[in-house]
Amino acid sequence: MKFLMAIVLSAALSAPIFANETSSYSTTYDTSVVTQPNQRWIFQRVSASAAEDGTTRITGRLTAVRRKGLSKGHVDVAAFSPEGKLLAEAATDYSPSILTRKKKRKGGVRFSVGIPQQLPLDSMIRLSFHENDIGSPSVPLHTINIAR
Repeated sequence: MKFLMAIVLSAALSAPIFANETSSYSTTYDTSVVTQPNQRWIFQRVSASAAEDGTTRITGRLTAVRRKGLSKGHVDVAAFSPEGKLLAEAATDYSPSILTRKKKRKGGVRFSVGIPQQLPLDSMIRLSFHENDIGSPSVPLHTINIAR
């Protein structure tokens, strides 16, 4: 019993030490969502962090207000320096495009995008969902990023 109590106490006393420990790849950035008129989707659990390989990774989940689910589209990402200068922009499809009841319970469908550079500290990352036109054929994402 004394041995078990010693293990529990040592774990409890060392927890604050490990909680304050940081690593070089744990740099996080501020994110904001650009809302649009008649927006029927919600961004959840959005996080942006620097990776060890010199890139920046933005991940999150997308869910819809209505039962029908999300329309087809992609997520636009724009990264800005603390001074407001555009540093990088990217776009990614979310997958899967079908929002089932199980996916909605988990928080929505996942999306992930990588920016091939490491951003400076205090950078701002803006996200926006860009709906694909119903009649448009399958083309590269687009040339205008609406997250600006």
